[in-house]
Amino acid sequence: MFQQIKGWELNAGYRHLGTVTGDSITLDADGTIVYPVKLRENNDSLEAGFSYTTPKRHIQYEFYTRTVVDGAKLRRKFWFGGGINVPFTLINK
Repeated sequence: MFQQIKGWELNAGYRHLGTVTGDSITLDADGTIVYPVKLRENNDSLEAGFSYTTPKRHIQYEFYTRTVVDGAKLRRKFWFGGGINVPFTLINK
């Protein structure tokens, strides 16, 4: 879901990632942990972000966060990122 108010945009969401192929991590009889090349992974995460677009030049500044709340074969993680989008034209009309 998202909400846009003038140059501000707020968004939030829920993501479920589930793979249908791949192998699980196994433990051999001798105690060796086997990590397969194609790992089966499942997780649920909450995401949120906001951005601001300047009215004159339409430069967009954005920040984003994601938190894994549940899953198999992974740790709970927290991501935070940001970015800048700068529009430009190659041909001036």
